[in-house]
Amino acid sequence: MKKTSILCPQCGRTSYNPNDIEQRYCGHCHEFHEEMFSTWDPEKLLNATGMEIQTMADDHVTVKMDINIVDLLAAVGAMQLACRHPGYTGPSKLTVQRLISQLAMELKDYPALVELIRRGGIKDYDLTDREYQAFHLVRSSGPGAEQDGG
Repeated sequence: MKKTSILCPQCGRTSYNPNDIEQRYCGHCHEFHEEMFSTWDPEKLLNATGMEIQTMADDHVTVKMDINIVDLLAAVGAMQLACRHPGYTGPSKLTVQRLISQLAMELKDYPALVELIRRGGIKDYDLTDREYQAFHLVRSSGPGAEQDGG
């Protein structure tokens, strides 16, 4: 979705100039938006963020990105770890869990990977340090391991 205007978070003016939109610049303030944000106090930044999120939700903005599977699984693991923290509760936790479930559905043609993702959210499947080290030792010396060419 291509934006046709941009609202300055500082002065509240709207620009329809394609260059302002592309560069996130306010001609009235003579400042790039990113530079404005770096000097704002946390409350002002949170208020601006809330307005941006509401605008994006109203415009039904979706995010699509290309990410390799290894990076994606690292992010999923970090999210699962966060979800298991006893202090992490509420709507954002449910959103993360729903996102991980949707990912698992997208990967349905890879059932072992889907099962690994499922287990990632369950503490009973955690490896001890010793088990983890043994796993890596087997992986580095077992079938298919890289051989030293020297």
